[in-house]
Amino acid sequence: MGIVWVKGSPSAFVDSPRNLVARVEKSIDLDAIVKQAAERMQYIIGTINNTASGPGRVDTTLMIKSVKYRVIIDGGNLVGEFGWLDTQEMYFLYQEKGFTNWLTGREVPAMLALMDAGIEAREQFVRQLRDAIKRK
Repeated sequence: MGIVWVKGSPSAFVDSPRNLVARVEKSIDLDAIVKQAAERMQYIIGTINNTASGPGRVDTTLMIKSVKYRVIIDGGNLVGEFGWLDTQEMYFLYQEKGFTNWLTGREVPAMLALMDAGIEAREQFVRQLRDAIKRK
């Protein structure tokens, strides 16, 4: 891998960053990335081991149904968001980060649904960005 300089017109040189940005914008499907991240988060919530009652953390379904995603334009920037965007109960955060059950004294491990889905979404974004930059 390296940097290639091609002799061309001054206008081609000036336009090259604009062309790269346009190629990146066309190649990255932010909506699909955040949708997939929200679905992954719901999957983790539904399957992560809960030491007290078996697999999944879906007693009332509120936590899993509250996972949403959206893509908005904010100040000219395209922003993808996912997670508990509209409904945020305190116990969601306890489940995400782990806690000690005050009745039993047992440690409830962190489910890390938001964090793991976020890492996967970031990796997918970087892959799409890398592929867009590599294309000529």
